[in-house]
Amino acid sequence: ILIKKKIKKFRFIPLLNIKKEITDIIISDERASHLNKSNNVNAIIMAGGYGTRLRPLTHTKPKPIIVINQNSNLISIMNGLKKSQINKFFITTHYLSKLIKKEIDMFWFEKNETSFYYEKKLLGTFGSVIAIIKKYKLIDPLIICNSDIVTNLNFSNVIEYFYKNNCKFLVCNKLLKNHIPYGVIIPSKNKKTVKSFHEKPSDYKLINAGIYMIDPKTIIKLFSKIEELSIVDVIEKLLKNKIKCHIFPIDEFWSDMGTHEELDFLRKSGKV
Repeated sequence: ILIKKKIKKFRFIPLLNIKKEITDIIISDERASHLNKSNNVNAIIMAGGYGTRLRPLTHTKPKPIIVINQNSNLISIMNGLKKSQINKFFITTHYLSKLIKKEIDMFWFEKNETSFYYEKKLLGTFGSVIAIIKKYKLIDPLIICNSDIVTNLNFSNVIEYFYKNNCKFLVCNKLLKNHIPYGVIIPSKNKKTVKSFHEKPSDYKLINAGIYMIDPKTIIKLFSKIEELSIVDVIEKLLKNKIKCHIFPIDEFWSDMGTHEELDFLRKSGKV
């Protein structure tokens, strides 16, 4: 009852858990309708990696289809994107690609169109993106996600920010605490005496969250060849050509399921 009353007044209402962490954001029907009509957005999910840090688990199962709680991470990402009116999915595959396709056939029942792009050899973060843009002649904005990120990010907020700021390239980031478990010595100029000493200091860094939103027309002008490309290659060339790379902070839960320790944490924490 409260939500029905408040949603008329506010465009967005955050839902919190007991720890006061954002678990979801309710969007008014009016706002959702606006997003759906105005913005035609597709998504690319990068699912071709070997998942070497999760061996031996990934010897027989590709990392994107590892089940955390109820669903595989691939299906969870697609569910999150679907809530934000994503029209089409393009999934890059390489390692154990048949199992990726089987996962979609068995567990994805939505109407969103899904296409697969098989990388004969891995093309880095953005090489396959260029290939997909060229093959399908894509001109609408694209959200690009690594398949090993675990998040309850509301992608509608990313889309709205992208359009509102007329972005050409957007990188989602997460603020992480960097903790050094040792005492740190700051030496004097001559390096012979102690200038100051800090016991187990911490600082915060903005890290790349493995989620991007791009304008394909801008990207294809700069990268016409299908070749191996890293995110560093792409951003360096964009900056060299005076194209702004916007950043979008993720306030919701975010993690990387790349290690056994993190996978165990995600399964036990109940965050996804």
